[in-house]
Amino acid sequence: MRTSRICLLGSALLALAWVPTSQADVITTIVTTPITVFDGTGTGSVPLASDPGNSLGDSIDGYGYVDATATISASPTLSSAGKTTIDFDLTTFSVHVSSVFSLNLNVTLVDADTRLGRDFATGSPSVLTPMKPLEIKVDGDVDLLSLLAALAALPPAATDAEILGAIIGAATVSHSVVDAKYALGVDVNQNGALDVLTLRTMDLDPTLLSLDVTDGDLDALLDAIAGGTLTSPIEIEAGVSVSGLSLAFTGDVHDVSTDPPFTLNFIDVSFGSAATAVPEPSSLLLLLAAGLSLLALGRRHRPAAEGFA
Repeated sequence: MRTSRICLLGSALLALAWVPTSQADVITTIVTTPITVFDGTGTGSVPLASDPGNSLGDSIDGYGYVDATATISASPTLSSAGKTTIDFDLTTFSVHVSSVFSLNLNVTLVDADTRLGRDFATGSPSVLTPMKPLEIKVDGDVDLLSLLAALAALPPAATDAEILGAIIGAATVSHSVVDAKYALGVDVNQNGALDVLTLRTMDLDPTLLSLDVTDGDLDALLDAIAGGTLTSPIEIEAGVSVSGLSLAFTGDVHDVSTDPPFTLNFIDVSFGSAATAVPEPSSLLLLLAAGLSLLALGRRHRPAAEGFA
């Protein structure tokens, strides 16, 4: 029942707030989230045709653009995961969330350009395996009393989306992205150096997002609260499922310098953990970690002080 889930979350947060500060000033919960599924198909124009003389007419630094289709998926050999640290500050009644998501994503590019000269450079692989993962770092602050007020304002039959919206609306977040790199194994612009494809940012439209916690529970945390034996850190593993994203990867192809940029646009992307367990009621609090971390990715171009409300 939705009402019981909201009440359980509120009760847990209140219990943390009322723990005597002589026992602990900050209670830390660490949530690890394996990312085993990433499913998306998109299109873009990528600078992978060799054209040192600019015979194509729109080449840059020896790179000619080729219309392509793309798929992106979690690497089957290199793991992807998120680690979220939630600090409950009992002196200020606030919550700080800090996350790092490390995504090893395979990119498959297929030449879809029928124009003369618009072909991938000889030797360019169609499937690119990451030599460096895409890393997303997220920091968020939640005022505990504001979060409780937002939850209390929800209707008894609130949906998961409404509950998540209330949690996200109470937060102020900022985030940064560390480039992913893919070795092309070919000198596209014929300047004597093998080229590298870089994904620089991952922008998404959170208005189309559907996020579910697929498994994981907070028994260790709730037992510690009930037993008065809170110690840090309390470690939890959770699965998440995200679907319905409109997502854009921006990047470039280069060797020793930053050269032509490109954008790959994806519609209806899904990603998360390949988990099938039914969520336990206590798993709702994991949205505080997973929700802030995953939804924050879509706010890269907004001021750091701007929230999700």
